[in-house]
Amino acid sequence: FGSQPCAGGTSLLEHQQQANTGLFGNTQQQQQQQQQQQQQGGLTDLNSLATVAQALSLPIICGDERDMLYAKFNQLQAYWGHGTVILNQSGNTFPITPESPFSRFKSVGYCRLPCTKNEDGLVGIFIGKPLEDVTKNQTQLVASLHSILGGKQEHVVCCDSVKSINNTTTEIVIYVLLRSPTGATQRIPATDLASVLTSANIANQLKSGMFVTNVISKVAFTSSTVSVPRQASRGDQSCVVGTSQTGEP
Repeated sequence: FGSQPCAGGTSLLEHQQQANTGLFGNTQQQQQQQQQQQQQGGLTDLNSLATVAQALSLPIICGDERDMLYAKFNQLQAYWGHGTVILNQSGNTFPITPESPFSRFKSVGYCRLPCTKNEDGLVGIFIGKPLEDVTKNQTQLVASLHSILGGKQEHVVCCDSVKSINNTTTEIVIYVLLRSPTGATQRIPATDLASVLTSANIANQLKSGMFVTNVISKVAFTSSTVSVPRQASRGDQSCVVGTSQTGEP
């Protein structure tokens, strides 16, 4: 039939090329380019990961014992997730971000220990009401506490702080001043005030009239309270498991 084109004015080779072309261009060529880019990107990531791993474990910068110091410094930055690690003698560096696979500190949380003393007289009263309701009736609450404690003129109930615990619970911190006839004032110790507020009679009044759910004294922990006792091992016969006040086991 010769080399005459097919019907429509296209040859067989051109027809095959059009078959490989999709709606948005040459799909086969686009797929090949995407595969090459993914392979190159994967190699780049692997090379960077290997380079940083070497900088963290065995960098070659000074060629002596100082390299271990560089390694520890690089490890600190990598674990922290922030900084720039030194890679080699040429001074090449690599930035470290929190998204790095070497980053370990994803979040940091801490619990602050109280620093108040018993002499400060602070007592926390938990009320089963939202913060808005407690703040609105704060003056009335203080007056009710003064009345429940006996309503004595030498007692002055003071509010130290009010904060929300959750949507249905609010903590109000109070202290009580004891006024002497000479005009001098002294705070009632926190443990004494908490003991009075948790007594059976007053506790029922607080629960029924003020929706109080809990009362605690705001006193800091002692060193013996926060210290972790050493666990006795099986072979350690000198450790005392338990003793009474008289020293007898």
